[in-house]
Amino acid sequence: MNISLYSFKKRVNSTATPAGGGYTLDVKLKDGTSIYAPVFILNDFDTRYNYIKWGNYYYFISDIEYTRMNLYTVTCNIDLLRSFHGEILQTNAFVLYSRSRYNANVTDRRLRADPNTISRSTAAMLLTDGVGKQTLFNSGTYIVNYVTQRGTWGPTGLLWLTKSQCTTLASKLTDDTFLNLENFEKQFTNAYQALINVKYVPFSWAGGGSIPIYLGTYDTGVSGSDIIQTKHYSTSISIPWNFSDFRNNSAFTSFLLYLPGYGFTTINREDVRGMSSLPVHLDIDGVTGQGTYIVGDLFRGACNFACNVSVGTISGNRSGMIGSALQVGTAFAMSNPLGMLTGAASGITAALQRNVGNVGAQGGVSAAFATPGADWRNVYMIGISHNTTVDPDNIRSTQGRPLNRSVRLGNLSGYVQTLNRSVSTGIDYVSNELNRLLDGGVYLE
Repeated sequence: MNISLYSFKKRVNSTATPAGGGYTLDVKLKDGTSIYAPVFILNDFDTRYNYIKWGNYYYFISDIEYTRMNLYTVTCNIDLLRSFHGEILQTNAFVLYSRSRYNANVTDRRLRADPNTISRSTAAMLLTDGVGKQTLFNSGTYIVNYVTQRGTWGPTGLLWLTKSQCTTLASKLTDDTFLNLENFEKQFTNAYQALINVKYVPFSWAGGGSIPIYLGTYDTGVSGSDIIQTKHYSTSISIPWNFSDFRNNSAFTSFLLYLPGYGFTTINREDVRGMSSLPVHLDIDGVTGQGTYIVGDLFRGACNFACNVSVGTISGNRSGMIGSALQVGTAFAMSNPLGMLTGAASGITAALQRNVGNVGAQGGVSAAFATPGADWRNVYMIGISHNTTVDPDNIRSTQGRPLNRSVRLGNLSGYVQTLNRSVSTGIDYVSNELNRLLDGGVYLE
């Protein structure tokens, strides 16, 4: 009988076939030998050969024995992967790892996470009419609430004023020409009792029309604009993915979203799988300065952009009223609404005043400007990730990458590792050994 001899280097877990026809040699088969581990008797043998083809089977040479002059005994072990290559390729198997076909989003649990973090951030302008940090309180809008006979909301006045209009209003209230009027005390008292509340928001809001301000019955000569009950803002922010594979999964990546006037909130990475951006909507109440965020279907939260400006109250005697007027006027004129609690004119009895506080859980203007970026009007999103200690693609050729899917093995090439697959050969020994090899990882070549 004839065999073909090859000098061929291959991995034991490979289906590779030697190129060419090999060196053909007439040999004898030792009596009683196994087809899976045959022993051939040769009259001559070149020890450079290490691989044999006999019929439809392929073998590794495991031992060469020099018996006597010009007589060699060659022992072989069957190469099951090559010999049953066709059966393997016809098999449908659940493939754990593959070189040629894989799902980059399936986490490769063979790899460890690097303790160092990688971060990237994106920004999107949301508050398009917000004022700059450097112009805080010199621009923006003052929401004035007062009692009046000519109210925009029944007996209540609610108007938006600019800093200039507020300063003019304060000057009117502190003008000492009032002292020369016969009905000074009545008008003065009515004016200050009518001023209920002033809030500041860091927005250049423009309302409707020009409406004169009457504090009670007193015509201040100052006008404001009618409020818009709700201000709407919308934007879309890009999601800062750090990778393009499973390292974007929750085991390796997390997201922080910064919302002006609210602060940070976490975004579950699994909730944004396959997304490139997030819509952000904000509605701000034009009366209170409080707002509500809606971020896609993932988050709803309340925020606050207003801070209270202290307002003088009337108590006791005329000197007290004068003191109250001077304090409010001084604070407005100095464009320092938060400082209105202090600084009464020297020699004047201090008036009782309302406490200054921030409305809302998020702390008003101070929270709005506590931003991680250069512009507080932006929404920011930060992606924080951990890389793997070994790049996943660096092991693809030798260990594959995760597939976790049932496929026909003939559609794959290179490294493949299956799970609990039974190759059908009709021979239990062969099938069991092939299953063991495939579940341990083989190279389809």
